[in-house]
Amino acid sequence: MEEEFHIGHRFKEYINSHGIKLQWLCGQMHCHRNTLYNLFERNWIDSDVLMKLSLLQKHDFFEEFSEEYKQKLELKRAKTKLHKNFST
Repeated sequence: MEEEFHIGHRFKEYINSHGIKLQWLCGQMHCHRNTLYNLFERNWIDSDVLMKLSLLQKHDFFEEFSEEYKQKLELKRAKTKLHKNFST
């Protein structure tokens, strides 16, 4: 079974891999640590929050996640086409 895309986990991976301090990020986002911890556990993020994070990190999370979506969509289409070819 294919792994489900989890935006909160992906964002946490980005934060960790880039050495971003949660205290700094909380200050920039005007939020508490628990808010970020909760965000890491969600599989969705509001677009305004994602925009703020993208601007703060100078990283286009929208593009990154859009590419992930496109890859999964293409894979699903390929599987559907393969299944139809074997069904006929």
